[in-house]
Amino acid sequence: MTTNVQTQAAQTTQAPRKKMITEVFCEGIGKGWNISVKFMTPNIIMAFVLIKFLNHSGLMDILGEVFAPVMSFFGLPGEAAAAIIGAWLSIGGGVGIAAALFEGGLLNLTELAILTPCIFILGSQVQFRAACLALSGSPTIPRNLPA
Repeated sequence: MTTNVQTQAAQTTQAPRKKMITEVFCEGIGKGWNISVKFMTPNIIMAFVLIKFLNHSGLMDILGEVFAPVMSFFGLPGEAAAAIIGAWLSIGGGVGIAAALFEGGLLNLTELAILTPCIFILGSQVQFRAACLALSGSPTIPRNLPA
C-alpha cells in the first residue's frame, strides 16, 4: 500500500517543464518591447520636440555660442552640449537630441561618434538618483536645513 502511495506522489510532483529557447526568446522580445514603449520612446520623442523648439526659437544658436569654447576642446560644436545635458537627465533623451542634431545637420558622423560615449557615460544620472531615493524610502528634500 505504501508503494502505491509513493508511486502516486512521484507522478504528481514532476519537475517543471523546461522552456524551449524560442519561448525564452519570445518572452525577452516582449519584455524589451514593453520597456522601450513605456520608458525610452517618450524620452526620445520629447527630445525631438525640445530640439525643434530650440531651433525655431533661436535658443539653439545662443546655446551653441555659449558652449562653443568648451565643446571645441572635444572637437564638437557648441550645440552638442544640448545632447550632453539631455543625456544627464535621460539616456533616451540624449540619444534623441543627438539624432535630432544629426538630422538637422548640426552634427556629422564623426562628431556623433565622439558624442556617443559621453551620452552613455553620463546617461540618466538624474533618473537613477531619483530611483535610488525613492526605493530607499529616504526623503528627497532634507527637512532640517538651516534657514
